[in-house]
Amino acid sequence: MRIAFLGNRGVPANFGGSDTIFEQLGERLVTRDHKVVVYCRKHFSSTDEKYYKGIERVVLPSLNKFNFDTITHSFLSTLHVLLTDKVDVLNFHGIGNSFVLPLLIFSKKKSVVLIDGPDWKRPKWNIFAKFMLRLSVNFAIWFADEIIADNAPIHDWFKERFQKDTPLIYYGADFNKIPPGNNLSKWGLIGNDYILFVAMMVPDKGPDIILEAYSKLNTDKKLLMVGDTHYHKDYYYALKERYSDNPKVIFTGFQYGDAYREYMSNAYIYVHPFRSDGTSPSLLQSMALGNCIVANSAEETSAALEDGGILFEKDSPDSLAEKLQFLMDNPNLIIEYQSRSLSLAKRKYDWEEIVTQYENVFKNVIQPE
Repeated sequence: MRIAFLGNRGVPANFGGSDTIFEQLGERLVTRDHKVVVYCRKHFSSTDEKYYKGIERVVLPSLNKFNFDTITHSFLSTLHVLLTDKVDVLNFHGIGNSFVLPLLIFSKKKSVVLIDGPDWKRPKWNIFAKFMLRLSVNFAIWFADEIIADNAPIHDWFKERFQKDTPLIYYGADFNKIPPGNNLSKWGLIGNDYILFVAMMVPDKGPDIILEAYSKLNTDKKLLMVGDTHYHKDYYYALKERYSDNPKVIFTGFQYGDAYREYMSNAYIYVHPFRSDGTSPSLLQSMALGNCIVANSAEETSAALEDGGILFEKDSPDSLAEKLQFLMDNPNLIIEYQSRSLSLAKRKYDWEEIVTQYENVFKNVIQPE
């Protein structure tokens, strides 16, 4: 098969968890003798190489504005597919990309859209953007050859609202731990001595929730805040300024590759305070590395975590602080939840099985049974 991935920033993954799926799916599909093309945004592109891990990179510009970056890039990428005939099936990640699907009506190209949650409900969007994202759901229903849900709540919503039984395919995770090393020592950490947050620093991800909760704790553990943002800079800078006088709060900026995995591999507790999300790759990665996890009780998060972690009352810093303090006062429970999260990840979030599920979807849209 000839497959294109569109809608994220591209490969190598250098922004967030949602980009990792392009890299993880792409390299595995290549080893299964498929041609894989990933469309990359020029202003996020970190290399000029045409190929990365066997994946062909096509770098195109976009309108680098918060509300228009993705859709303008997907529009140009879809035109490029039509003009060059590089692929047979286009896999768009993100429901907002559905607005470009009418471009494919008179072609033989097939389209698959991944929806990772109710994007139109996320705090980062303004009213107009939320309206357009909700409207894009209808475009996916009308024009996509298939829609993939990455979490059970959004899968159930499509079935109830549109009577459409979408394939439910999760993300995967890497089970290879990295021991403490230079990436931790540069922050004065040795492993098991910090609480970890990993995400873009935007309101959706709840960094303010973990920061406020941490300020209420009685602990010598540090708080490692891994991430940054290209948007919502005022929000992020205000958080950094508010906690700048606390030497135990460490902001690292964006981290990828071995550094990211080292931080994930050696945390005492991983906190996932996301207000709204699909199945978060960082949450699954934390499970696969055997972390004790405390998460916001958002519907999509609780569905992914099941009994593999502890949930706090939705969006409540007080509830989060209570759960964290209880765990630190009862370290035997931390060991128990480390085991639970790893067991769950092995059962549900193995990349090879997930790639097979994507492969079957692509085969079915190209040659329906």
